[in-house]
Amino acid sequence: HNNNNNHNHNHNNMNSNSFSYHYYLYYFQNYLKLSRHNNNVEPTWRLKERMKTVGVGLILALNIGTDPPDVVPHKPVPAAVRQCWLDPTAMSRAKAREMIGDRLEYQYAKWQPRAKLDTKRALDPTVEDVRALCFQLRKNSRKERLLLHYNGHGVPKPTANGEIWVFDKNKTQYIPLSVCDLIRWIGKPTLLIFDCSGAGVLLPYLTDDTNDDTTTTNDADNSNTSTSN
Repeated sequence: HNNNNNHNHNHNNMNSNSFSYHYYLYYFQNYLKLSRHNNNVEPTWRLKERMKTVGVGLILALNIGTDPPDVVPHKPVPAAVRQCWLDPTAMSRAKAREMIGDRLEYQYAKWQPRAKLDTKRALDPTVEDVRALCFQLRKNSRKERLLLHYNGHGVPKPTANGEIWVFDKNKTQYIPLSVCDLIRWIGKPTLLIFDCSGAGVLLPYLTDDTNDDTTTTNDADNSNTSTSN
């Protein structure tokens, strides 16, 4: 009786696997046909003219040694600690921040070895630090393309209201920063990289053209979150 059950079970698995195989094969073949048919369609996101990147802005909200409050209850053990292949716990916080900035800057420089990039950093910055960085980069680059890299591994996740997090002057509170303001400050054209957990929640604010007209809000201080150093 058990042999019959095993035989039926194996037979069902073979039928299931066969169905899955033929289904995916059918899907893949039709995908290839559709791709060939639409081969002449130009993607809307592709740039019409070649453009070089002349400047890089690094916004590193690391807060080394302190986990943000939304990470603490869910942090796995063991957990990843390295930033840019560097263990920040093996040295002082200040030295780790600088070395991570150095390594990230070096990585971007390698991608464009023939031209010197105008690179600026904001390490564990305030809103004002980020705004100054953006304005200076755009002033120097004029209408050329910039790259803005935000690392938010030391702050809470982005909010559903389209905010990322930075710090107050004393590094004792998390301060929200609207990505709409960030986009307006840095201007276009810019490549934006959000290296943080839950960055997908920001997509509606990054793809909506009406955000170009967003005005700066001054209510950040009314929604502060405390840090623990």
